Amino acid sequence: MIARRAIWFIAPWSIALFTVAWPSAARAAGPAFEYDAPDGCPDEDAFRAGVLGRLGASELAQAGRIALTIAEDGDLFRGELVLHHPHAGADLVFGRRSLQTKDCEELVEAFVLVAALAWTEGTRPPPIPPPRPRRLALTAGTDVGAYQGVSVVVSPGAEVFVEARYVVRRFIEPAVRLHVAAAGANEVSGAGTARFVWITAGLDVCPARFSIARFSFSPCARLDVGALRAHGVANGAARDSAKAWVAPSVLGRFALRIARLVSIEADAALVIPLSTDRYFFPPDTTIFSIPRVAAAGRLGASIQFY
Repeated sequence: MIARRAIWFIAPWSIALFTVAWPSAARAAGPAFEYDAPDGCPDEDAFRAGVLGRLGASELAQAGRIALTIAEDGDLFRGELVLHHPHAGADLVFGRRSLQTKDCEELVEAFVLVAALAWTEGTRPPPIPPPRPRRLALTAGTDVGAYQGVSVVVSPGAEVFVEARYVVRRFIEPAVRLHVAAAGANEVSGAGTARFVWITAGLDVCPARFSIARFSFSPCARLDVGALRAHGVANGAARDSAKAWVAPSVLGRFALRIARLVSIEADAALVIPLSTDRYFFPPDTTIFSIPRVAAAGRLGASIQFY
């Protein structure tokens, strides 16, 4: 009774396993074979078994045809192996080998190795190329700085920016940066008090970047366009003034990458204001004159978001 139950329990599983395994074997049948050799040479089954035994699962899944023709030529046996692979509806020849020897069995054994190696190489998918490095990088950041030439004293300020950089090749990495900056300072004297506020927007163009490990340096040209506002109080009277500010400059920007997408930046600029206005308290007490050449320095951080 126990044996009968065991048979009834095992039999359905055996049938199921046989049913599942059979299609897998059929799918892994490998390439078709064509074989023509004189009497006395190993038969087609031996050649087929030798080749299939040396192919892996991925090679066995490839469709195609392996054709071997052997003919006697005096005391020699000459063989030609041709490998076919279907492509876009056509039967393409991707391998052809010829060998000769006095022993047909040795010749077939040699063709077994040649056919297995050639089929493996010919049907192997091409390697996946490594991803191309991203050429465009977008970053955003903020700086704090010291600006000379926009008020009586060196004025503290801040800046926010976004930048687009395109990598052409090493060192040639042109970048364009849009920024908005502001700075201000107060001046108190015996003649009165004055408040200067400098607000600009501008563009940096950096044609190259020189990098060594985590450090980089970029030479840049910059243009700031905005306004310099002044508010003065003297002898109980207040006056306001707003003048256009246009100033090209050249700068050098240093960067240290502290994480994959985060960098610390510092730059120093030589600024050439196009206007050299003079600010004074009546009757003629000079508070401040815009210099012909000024300077600026900034320290900040940036993060790459694309």
